[in-house]
Amino acid sequence: MKRVTMTPKILACAIAGIAAMPVSASDLDFYGYFRAGVGTATEGGEQACYKADGAGSKYRLGNECDNYYEAGFKGTLYEANGRTFRLNTMMAGTDSDALNPVQIAVLGDNVIDALPGATLWAGKRYYQRHDVHMSDYFYWNASGNVGAGVENIDLGGDKKLSVAWIENQDDVDDDTSVHNNNIDLRVAGIAIAGGTLEAGVAFGLPNLTEEQEDADVADNSGTLVSLEYALGVSSGYNKVVVQYGTDGMAGSTGVNNSQMEGSMLRLINHGLFDITDTSEAQYNLVHETVEDADGNAKTWLSAGIRPVFHWNDTASTAIEIGYDSVSYDEGMGTDNNLTKVTVAQQWAAGDDYWSRPLIRAFVTHASGSKVAIPTGDNTGTSFGVQAEVWW
Repeated sequence: MKRVTMTPKILACAIAGIAAMPVSASDLDFYGYFRAGVGTATEGGEQACYKADGAGSKYRLGNECDNYYEAGFKGTLYEANGRTFRLNTMMAGTDSDALNPVQIAVLGDNVIDALPGATLWAGKRYYQRHDVHMSDYFYWNASGNVGAGVENIDLGGDKKLSVAWIENQDDVDDDTSVHNNNIDLRVAGIAIAGGTLEAGVAFGLPNLTEEQEDADVADNSGTLVSLEYALGVSSGYNKVVVQYGTDGMAGSTGVNNSQMEGSMLRLINHGLFDITDTSEAQYNLVHETVEDADGNAKTWLSAGIRPVFHWNDTASTAIEIGYDSVSYDEGMGTDNNLTKVTVAQQWAAGDDYWSRPLIRAFVTHASGSKVAIPTGDNTGTSFGVQAEVWW
């Protein structure tokens, strides 16, 4: 079958076609996200971005070297007798990667008589992702290729059960990949001590072909248990996360890696709080240990804070300080660490931490191990201007 690359021209035609589709209840909403900017490094060349080798994320303010785009349509296509069917689509890509469909799913609300209020869905979607915004770290993310499920099943009170089957492929080598079936179970809205708990368990189940079985390709299954407790704090929030993974789910955020054998413990505390009436800060703490089958461990530690000071209804100054350390048991890898500091002057459509569109001018300085700096030095500095928007 001939592969079609989704160029911007083809995307525009596809969007135009979707927009022309008749809908019975309401028009589709156009939504999306993009970031784009210009930058350079004082050491020469284009803007450099800094990330500790082996870390699960990097602190993103003034530290994003790509121009990234997301756009799609979502909305109701049918509504009658208390039942609705919705469409959710999205294309995503960068300047160097072709635009590809990352979401295309149909969701039916209240269509199962035995489960009033629940949503039946099938397709490809970003499924109930949990992240730390300042590091763009999606620590609970079962999104894979395609899937199906039922979400928001009423368990009484505010408690909701969601069940999903989502597949993913993990690469064995250049020619072989293993198909994994991930079963994701979650209960959200559990009220505890003024906050809410979300609890989930994911099971990763590899499904080898006969050729892969004959070749003794690894087929490690895995389990990931996740607990997230959220509490409102000072007009913001605080979230405490505990995740434990075994074998194929060790080191994972929710999809199986059949080649992995070991265990993982991940602890996260992140949130947002008001400093004064005109300033706030987001923070992040991560401690993750992943052990292989022999008990050898890699440990990732991360700590960061981003205060934002608003001067009027558009202008603000953001300062982000992030530290990452990755250490290995002997013979596993090279220990390294990185401290990144960014100062950004921002102009946004409002005086809230989340106000967008936004234009920022920034200077970023990083210091640490040579393996964490793209130039191979112990320090690096970049500066530039970036636009960011979601709608």
